[in-house]
Amino acid sequence: MFEQIILILVLALNFIFIWLSFFYKKTGTYSSWGTFIWLAILVYLPLSEQPRFGLWWLKLLGFVIMLFGLIIFLKARGEFRKKKLRSRRVTKKLIVSGLYSKMRHPQYFGLMIFYAGLCLLFGALYAIYLIPAVIVLHVLQAWLEEKYILEKMFKQDYKKYKKKVGMFW
Repeated sequence: MFEQIILILVLALNFIFIWLSFFYKKTGTYSSWGTFIWLAILVYLPLSEQPRFGLWWLKLLGFVIMLFGLIIFLKARGEFRKKKLRSRRVTKKLIVSGLYSKMRHPQYFGLMIFYAGLCLLFGALYAIYLIPAVIVLHVLQAWLEEKYILEKMFKQDYKKYKKKVGMFW
């Protein structure tokens, strides 16, 4: 459990560095590496040494949940590719079609679902305990992104969008 707590702290510290790089206008390099570190830790946590449960139906459920989260994430990323955009941080267009018409942050939602499914698939007991921390970090990430990037970039259009569409449901 100690290893998992350290990894969550590294995840939180990495989150802080990503946002500091944004505030100091040096988002390019660290933001990319920070995102890679973020995802690598999330995948490693359920695979690390810890007590495991071996119920086959929970593992099957985990696989289905993980697949569902991956599909949501990839469909949301597809909205950017459809409009030939890299990410919401560098675009001048507000995407409100597809999954973005149902929730404002389908990519984060997909990652949270993916992580929960991955924990169940590998029967990772400690990693399951840490799901709330991962969710809190993703919700905080979405909130900060809205407050400091999206509301400033899209002004009234984003405020109208926020009133019509929920953050995650």
